[in-house]
Amino acid sequence: MTTMHLEVYEAFRSLDVSEDKAAKAPVVLGKTGDELTTLRADMNTRFNKVDVDLAIIKGDQVLVRWMLGFMLALQVAVLFKLFTH
Repeated sequence: MTTMHLEVYEAFRSLDVSEDKAAKAPVVLGKTGDELTTLRADMNTRFNKVDVDLAIIKGDQVLVRWMLGFMLALQVAVLFKLFTH
């Protein structure tokens, strides 16, 4: 048993939990910790994917702004040419 398992075992034994249950508790807590580690890694992967998707969207947004600005400038130039001619 590791130090943490021993501490958990002793804590359960001090609460008058049966020896079988006190011995199984650190194992169950260890599995829960492993599941949380797996969940954390999965969430990090998903958040990284969302970050990549947001970067792509921001790039597209910049492109659309430039296109809109170009079209607006073109329309102003056409209207200017129309009224000055």
